[in-house]
Amino acid sequence: MKHQQRKEDILFSVCVFFGAFAINLLIRKLFTTQTLVPMIFVFGVFLISLKTHGYCYGIVSAVLSVFAVNFAFTYPYYTLDFSVEEGILSA
Repeated sequence: MKHQQRKEDILFSVCVFFGAFAINLLIRKLFTTQTLVPMIFVFGVFLISLKTHGYCYGIVSAVLSVFAVNFAFTYPYYTLDFSVEEGILSA
């Protein structure tokens, strides 16, 4: 029973994280503003923390969200660069 719950929590977490990532890619294509990107990831972390059992899923999704925002949605794109002032505040 516990093993099945762990599988469901991991699957839910992965789906929400990649859903937030896909929504942000769509927003980046359609609009010029980047202000919604962190908020969508925060909402994803909130949903993961709310619906999963234990602290681990929320903490891991929060850390991965910081790296995802820095990697895909902060200039220079598709590189990890924490020397930018915005990246320091999100880390």
